[in-house]
Amino acid sequence: ESLRDPTGLIRQKGENVISKEDGKMGASYIDCLEDEDHVGLATHMISYGWGNRILDINSALRAYCQKMKLEEKRTYIWICCLCNNQYRVKEKMDSGENVSVEEFSKIFQEKVVGINHILALMVPWDTPIYNTRVWCIFEFYTALVNNCKLDIIFPETEKIKLVEAIKSSDGSNKLLSTLASTRIQDAEASQEEDKKV
Repeated sequence: ESLRDPTGLIRQKGENVISKEDGKMGASYIDCLEDEDHVGLATHMISYGWGNRILDINSALRAYCQKMKLEEKRTYIWICCLCNNQYRVKEKMDSGENVSVEEFSKIFQEKVVGINHILALMVPWDTPIYNTRVWCIFEFYTALVNNCKLDIIFPETEKIKLVEAIKSSDGSNKLLSTLASTRIQDAEASQEEDKKV
């Protein structure tokens, strides 16, 4: 959801809940959940682009859990839109202040290294949103230089398309071209300052 909208589904969940982080009204979505079937210490962090559909995120996470034989209810995923307190970010935006690139990079670096297992979502496989977003590339890079476990994940439909493409006559060229097309200097960010990361 866009923080520019006055309300949002994710923020509504924590609207009347006191934040566990700072004791102020307005909590992150994750602070509203209870019971080990719904919340626990993060075992993985999903790194994804804000343009990705929730359907693709869900499908990719389910496929990953099935492939790795992980119990879904005990696989705890850290996802920024649910775990970062969007109220504090919105408060800063409303007052004309941005969360600095230094502050966000510190938060995300601590999360990547602390969780130590990143799931990078590539959708669509041949032109992934992931490769066009500054923060995605930053998280991927941070995972690599800190020797974190890093898995690339796809929704089931994209996995099928990827396998079909690889089997085609120019499939390996298409795959290499997709991987080689990542250019950090062309990556996008919702805040111009974020490109300094």
